[in-house]
Amino acid sequence: SVALSLLKDATFYEVSVALSLLKDATFYEVTEVAEEALSVGLSLVIDLVRNGINDNTCDAILHCGTSRHETDSTTLAADKEEESGIMAIDGDERNNFNFNSIQNDKWQPYDKDEWMNVLDPKKKSMKKCIDNNDTVRFNLLQMALHVLLILNGMPEDFLMKGGKKCHLDRLFRLDVFMRSLVGQLPSELQTITIGIGCACRAAIARLMTHSVHYNDFPILDTAVLELFLKDLFQYSIYIADAEYDAGRLHSDSVMGSINGIVGALLRVCIEKFEDDSGLMVTFIETLGDIMSPKIGAMTNMDHMELIKVKYTRLVFQKLNIFVRKQRHLLTKKNEQSGLKLQDLCKQLTGYFYGNMLNPIVKSIVRVEQLDTKEISGLPEMIFLLSDALRFWSCHDSCTSQGPGLAGDDMVSENVSDAFTSIISILLDEGGQFLNAEALKSAASYFVCSMSVIAADFCECVTQGSALTKILNVMRQRFISCGIQDALIDAAFSGIILLAGGREIQMVNQFLLGNLSAVEKLSAREREILFVVHCFQTMLLVVKGREQRNELSSVAPKMMLLALELLAPHYQKKDSIGSGILLHRLDMGTQCILHLIKMNDVLSLNSQDVSLILCQVNALLSQSQKHQDEFQCDTAANVKTFTLCCTLVSSLLKQHPKQLYGCASVLFCVLSTLWKHAMHGMHHQQVDILASQKRYELTRVFEALSIHKQVFKKHVVGLLLILIDALEKGVSPSIKQSLMPSAFSLIDMCSKYELRQLNILMSPNGRPFFSTIFEAYQKLQYKGQF
Repeated sequence: SVALSLLKDATFYEVSVALSLLKDATFYEVTEVAEEALSVGLSLVIDLVRNGINDNTCDAILHCGTSRHETDSTTLAADKEEESGIMAIDGDERNNFNFNSIQNDKWQPYDKDEWMNVLDPKKKSMKKCIDNNDTVRFNLLQMALHVLLILNGMPEDFLMKGGKKCHLDRLFRLDVFMRSLVGQLPSELQTITIGIGCACRAAIARLMTHSVHYNDFPILDTAVLELFLKDLFQYSIYIADAEYDAGRLHSDSVMGSINGIVGALLRVCIEKFEDDSGLMVTFIETLGDIMSPKIGAMTNMDHMELIKVKYTRLVFQKLNIFVRKQRHLLTKKNEQSGLKLQDLCKQLTGYFYGNMLNPIVKSIVRVEQLDTKEISGLPEMIFLLSDALRFWSCHDSCTSQGPGLAGDDMVSENVSDAFTSIISILLDEGGQFLNAEALKSAASYFVCSMSVIAADFCECVTQGSALTKILNVMRQRFISCGIQDALIDAAFSGIILLAGGREIQMVNQFLLGNLSAVEKLSAREREILFVVHCFQTMLLVVKGREQRNELSSVAPKMMLLALELLAPHYQKKDSIGSGILLHRLDMGTQCILHLIKMNDVLSLNSQDVSLILCQVNALLSQSQKHQDEFQCDTAANVKTFTLCCTLVSSLLKQHPKQLYGCASVLFCVLSTLWKHAMHGMHHQQVDILASQKRYELTRVFEALSIHKQVFKKHVVGLLLILIDALEKGVSPSIKQSLMPSAFSLIDMCSKYELRQLNILMSPNGRPFFSTIFEAYQKLQYKGQF
C-alpha cells in the first residue's frame, strides 16, 4: 500500500526507474511490494501507450472503469520534450495522470460483446495520428516496451499472484490495439509497436501456461476465440507482406510470439475439453478455415500461403509436444456431448490431407525444377510435413484408431516420394540452391521425424531402402567434411532399432564394401571414421539376439579399424590440437571401450588385449614427442592421455585375467603413462591440465591395486621412475600431486618388494623415498577388516 501511494504522484520516468529494480533478485524478498509489480507495471505501460498514441480509438480499447484521464483533451505536446528525450510531468500537469486505477478492482474487463466489437475486421479503422518528428511519443512507446520486457523477466511465482484475470484482460486488449496500429504509423514507430505486441503475447503465454481456470474470461468464448485466432493470422500475413523494413525484421519474432500464445490457447482448450468441448471444436474448425482453400503450387506461393504453412505447423508442433508429455491425452472424452478429443484430431489431419498434403509433396518432388525464389518457402513446407505426419502416426498409435500412414495408399505413396526427393536434397553437393543450408536443415529434420515413427514409416518405405539412403547421406557427410549430423544419426538409430538380422547384415556389407574400395590414406581415414561411427551406433541401439550375432561376426574387423584411428601415422603435426584429431581419437577409443564391455559381441583374449595395449603405448609415445616440442601440456595431449587411461582402466576392470598373460606389455604402458604424467616437473606450479593427468593416472593405479597379488612384482620399476624424477628436482606442489599415485603403488608392495626397492635405488634417492614412505604409513589403514 505504501508503494502504491507513492506511485500515485510519480512521473512516468520515476515509475520506470522503480520498476527497473525488478532486475535485482533481492527486490523479490519484499513480497508485499513485489506482488504489486505486475499491476503497477501494466498500468504504466497502458498510460505510456495512451499518451504515446493519443487517439480516440486508443481510449476506446484501453479504457478502464475509472478513466485515467480526467479530461478528453489531455495531450502531450512535442514542446514539452526535455533535452534528455524522456517525458517528465511536473506540477499541475502531474494531476492529469490518475494512478488510482492500478488497483485490480478499478479495472473493468471487456465482456463478450466488447471483444467481438474490437476484433470485428469490418469495424477496424485507424487514422494516421502521429507525426514523423514526434520524438516525445517515440520515447514514450520505447519506454513502454522497456517496461514490458522487464515484467516478462519476473519470476513466475509473482505473475501468479491475484488479479490474473485483470492482467490477462489488459494484455489481450493491449495486444489487439498494437496489432490494429500496424500500417498506420510512421516507419520508425513500427518496430516499437510490433515489439510491444510481441512482449504482450509472450506475457499472455506465460500467464495462461500455468492455469486453466478462466471459466468467465471472455476470450475463451467460442465466437471470440475464432475471431482472435483469425485476427492473429491476418496480422502475420500483413507483417510478411509489409514493404517497410520493420516488418521484414520482425516477421520471425512475430511468429515466435504467436507460437507461444496459440500454444497456450490450445493447451487451455485441451485441458477444458472434458468440461467444455466447444472451445476445442472452434479451435480445430478455425484452423480448418485457415487451411482452406488448398495451397497452390510453389510457383505462385505468396506470403499468405507461407504464413498458412507456418501457422498450421505450430499447431501440429504443439500437439506433438502435448502427446509426448501425456501419451493418453487424446483419449479424453466430453461426457455431455460424447465427443472424443481423438475425433477432433482426426478431423484436423483430414483438413491437412485434403488441403495441404498433395501440394506440399508435389513441391518437394519438383525441387530440382524450381528457381531460387520458389524454393524460399520449401523448408517451411518440409517442416510442416514432418510434424503433421508425425502427429498423424502418433494419433493412430495412441488411440488405436486407423491403420496409420500406410493404411492409405495415397498417403503411403506421398511419404515415399517425399522421402526420395528429400534424400536427393541431402546428397546435393553442387550447391544449386542459394538457401541450401536451410533446405538441408529441413530435410534432416524430416528424416529424423520419420525415425520417431519408424514402425509406421517403414511400411511406406521399405526398411532396407531407407537404411541404404540414410547411410549414403551419412557417408557423404563424413567423406566431405569429416563430421556427423545429429539429426541423421538419430534417424539411423530409430530405423536400425527395428531392423532384423538380414538388415544388419546388409548394413555391415555396405560399410565394409565401401572401405575396401578406398586406396588413398586421407580418404581411408574418413571412411574408417564413418564405418566405426555407424558400427558404434548399432552397438548401442541393437538389442535382439539375431541382430547382435550379426554384429559379432564383424566385431574383430571393427576393433582393428578402431585401433587404426589411434595409429600414430594419422597424427600429423599440423593437426595436433585440432578438433579433427580429438574427434578421431575419441571415436576410436569409444568404440573400443564398448567392445571391451560387450562380451556378447566380442570376447577378447590375451592377444587382443596385448594388441590394444601396444597401440595405446604407440599413441602415448607419439603424444609425448609433441609434448616435448611444446614444453607444456596441450589440450590435445591431455585428451589423449585421458583416453589412454580410460582404456587401461576398462581393461583392468573387464578383462583382468587376460592381462595376467601380458603383464610386461601392461607395465610398459603404465611406465609411459607415469612418465607422461611427470612432464613439466621442473615448473614451479601445478597447472590445471597437468593436475587432470595425474588424477586420471591415480584412478588407473587404484584399479591396478585390486590385482596386487599378480602384479606386485612389477611395481618396483614404477617406483624407481618416481624416485629418479625426485632426485632431479621437483617443486613441493608437484610432489604433493603425485603422492596419491605413489601411495597406490606402495600399497601393492609386500616386504619383499620393498627390500628389492631398497637395494635397487641409489643412495641419493633413499631420503626421498623415506619421506614418501613415512607419509604413506601415516595414512595406511591398520584395522582388523
